[in-house]
Amino acid sequence: MLKKDCVFSFVILNYLTTEDTIACVESIQKKCKDYNYNIIIVDNDSSNGSGKELLQRYCGENNIKVFLNKKNMGFARGNNVGFAYAKEELNSDFIILCNSDTEVLEENFCSEIEKKFKETKFAVLGPKEKLVDGTYYPLNRGVRSKEKLKLDLCYFESELKKQNVSVKFYQFLIRVYNLINGIRAIGNRLDCNNEYYDIVLHGAFLIFSKEYIDLFDGLNPITYFYGEEEFLALRLKKYGLHSVYYPEIEILHKRNSATNASTKSKEQKKKFTLSCHLDATKKLLAAVKGEIEL
Repeated sequence: MLKKDCVFSFVILNYLTTEDTIACVESIQKKCKDYNYNIIIVDNDSSNGSGKELLQRYCGENNIKVFLNKKNMGFARGNNVGFAYAKEELNSDFIILCNSDTEVLEENFCSEIEKKFKETKFAVLGPKEKLVDGTYYPLNRGVRSKEKLKLDLCYFESELKKQNVSVKFYQFLIRVYNLINGIRAIGNRLDCNNEYYDIVLHGAFLIFSKEYIDLFDGLNPITYFYGEEEFLALRLKKYGLHSVYYPEIEILHKRNSATNASTKSKEQKKKFTLSCHLDATKKLLAAVKGEIEL
């Protein structure tokens, strides 16, 4: 019997990755078949026709909606197209923003979300991310400090300007920064098998509850790519909301599928990545200083 207590809506941001998106959809269909779920695919103006192919493939599915953005809106704004539909049209209890290169692995995925929400009233929940090599995606304890953000800015700017500031020198500066602040890398590591509250969750797979949905229309759209997780952590802290890292829910993350599928050259990809990191880091530093609305 279909369990209709809660409405689960999955938002998949697609860019060039038809096969990955199909695999993501199939994993949701398989693991959530006994629950009331919807899938919203948002294509970010894929130049290879991926969006149109997905639209044609799922045109007869009642619980799958495909949006074709007229331009690449970036990560946050692209996801927000699906988030708004899931919130306003579907009245979702949980909205899951998931990269196209992720797959649901847990048979009890939906029930675990319901159980954890009853226990904690989380605003956002993050799962354990298994990578294709069998390792797990590392966890980030907190938002970067002003000092660390300034160091990162210097690095990204120097790399873009090709000022020959080596990676080794940057790593040396980071070690000095860690020593000055009494931080030891080993002591700062988080065990991905443990549950944590109010850490920075990874943006590849985020589960939002009504605690968040009722207040916001998605992610902070200030950045094009990168930094979304830290902006989210700052927003949650400001509004007294809580995140939970919950390792009992495990997903597969193939990583960088959209970037790898791009036709850009290696040098173009590097420049694009550095430019996005630089922009996001500048804005995050302003946010940490209280100069940007969260």
